[in-house]
Amino acid sequence: GYGIALNYTLASDTNYNYSLGLACHWNKTASFSAANAAFNLNITSIGLTGYKFTAVAFLNLTILNVNATTNEITVTVKGEDKTPVTNLEKDNFQVEELNITSVTSRYDQDHILVYIIKCAENIPTTVTVTVWDQRGIQVTAKYPQS
Repeated sequence: GYGIALNYTLASDTNYNYSLGLACHWNKTASFSAANAAFNLNITSIGLTGYKFTAVAFLNLTILNVNATTNEITVTVKGEDKTPVTNLEKDNFQVEELNITSVTSRYDQDHILVYIIKCAENIPTTVTVTVWDQRGIQVTAKYPQS
């Protein structure tokens, strides 16, 4: 053998209330999904021991505004370190029981990047939005929150 050992531990009981390395807080105006694992790598054949690193995946969806007059929902989607997620399109979003006609993005001075989801039908009092990023991480937010 080459003396290679890779061990991992899954985060638990931190700020995000992880269970087996996973955490989610959905159906709120600001919702998130997260995964967190720590790795320990030893390659004794080359003298590398005790190399530690952490992998974190995080996706936040916040519904900022629902405009029933224009049938538009304004949201932010942010990843690790609260960085805006770019390049999301119509296929990345779903609005429960409504058809999306378009999704556009624009600069926002408070949130850097916002997405405007235009719906074909009238938006009901309570609206549920789901987003998937390019990694396949999903988050569902509800406005107003339940």
